Amino acid sequence: METLVDYWYGKNRDRNLDLHKAKHEVPTQQISPTTKSQKQIEKKPKEKINKMNNNKKIEEWLTTVTESWAENAKEETFSGMNLAQFKVLTRTSLTERERLDTILRDRRAGIARREAADRKTREYIKMVVHAVLANPDHGPNSALYRAMGYITDDERASGLTRKDDAPDNQPNE
Repeated sequence: METLVDYWYGKNRDRNLDLHKAKHEVPTQQISPTTKSQKQIEKKPKEKINKMNNNKKIEEWLTTVTESWAENAKEETFSGMNLAQFKVLTRTSLTERERLDTILRDRRAGIARREAADRKTREYIKMVVHAVLANPDHGPNSALYRAMGYITDDERASGLTRKDDAPDNQPNE
């Protein structure tokens, strides 16, 4: 008796072979440099604009414009202002940049000071916790130790079970 699989493949064998051949014989579309591929046609998500990078470009742009103006047309006026007036109008941008740089340096220094203070604080905390553990009136099972956020020895000892390596019902031999 024929199985269902044999029946199906026997009945549709020629069709399956044709599909198999067609799958391997389909010519692939050649993409020329001017043809856009499907990946290029799909919309790409908008990239985030790095504002910090743009700010650096503005500073470079300002420097380039100012230096070029000073070298090539120092006495000319553009847009109703001369070079000195332009420098006065754009000075606030430069002073704010300098101010921001100072703030960032102060912030980095503050973070370093905080980390140094935190290291000392950790040492003091450890000293106090160890003193509570060593104190006969409090110790590792005290409410004070628990209130400090630690797990007492009694809590640690309760409820912990370990699986035995040997099965429970061992036959007696």
